Amino acid sequence: MTKVTVTGADDKTNQKDLINLLKLYPFVEFGILFSMKSRGSKRFPEHEWIDELQDLVVKNKINKRHFSGHLCGKYVSDIFNGNVEHSGTIMDKYSSLFSRWQLNTHGLKHGYSRWWTDVIAKELQRMDVEIIFQYDDVNKHIMNHTIGRNGNKGFSALFDLSHGAGVLPDAWPMPIDGLDVGYAGGLSPSNVVEQIEKILPVIGEKDFWIDAETHLRSDVDDTFDLGKVEAFLKAARPYTQFGPK
Repeated sequence: MTKVTVTGADDKTNQKDLINLLKLYPFVEFGILFSMKSRGSKRFPEHEWIDELQDLVVKNKINKRHFSGHLCGKYVSDIFNGNVEHSGTIMDKYSSLFSRWQLNTHGLKHGYSRWWTDVIAKELQRMDVEIIFQYDDVNKHIMNHTIGRNGNKGFSALFDLSHGAGVLPDAWPMPIDGLDVGYAGGLSPSNVVEQIEKILPVIGEKDFWIDAETHLRSDVDDTFDLGKVEAFLKAARPYTQFGPK
């Protein structure tokens, strides 16, 4: 496993706590959610909070491989339709923090324009930005067409058959030839070992990553629970290159 992504830190999360965690678990990637509509609410930090995180990362010379930006809602529909006014600005603003950007479609049918596949996708490849498609049975045609026009370089896929609802699948999907893949949907501190053991026979010798969000939140106030996050990372660690500790 190349990395373990934990998603959902927000304004109530101390950025220094994230830095301390990545020192203990050097395989962690923190997924930061972006939404025009939900900005400043649970799971979706204000840009000022992300500014502070980026400043901290740059000041401490931390590799940006530990962070990924996850675009939701209008950010995603705009970029697929060829309008990068908002998403492009965000990508530029936080270029020192993120090198991976995930497009969360959440099971909603999206259209796409030729401008996306023929111009924007090529520009993202030129910028050396990795784009993660949320791969499901609803919007996989966008990823397939984009890769068909541009090749695999710079693109990867996150399998989440629950569309972000945090529900375990009946079976984990087979990997995609020539493409880096991740697995998400229902993973938690209590089941991650069992589920990784189910993913391993499916993935074979390929590298992969996992991503969790829903079950890393407090039962009391639905906040990003650093205790659950650390339990999740500790349980997953033996399956990474860093091994048990």
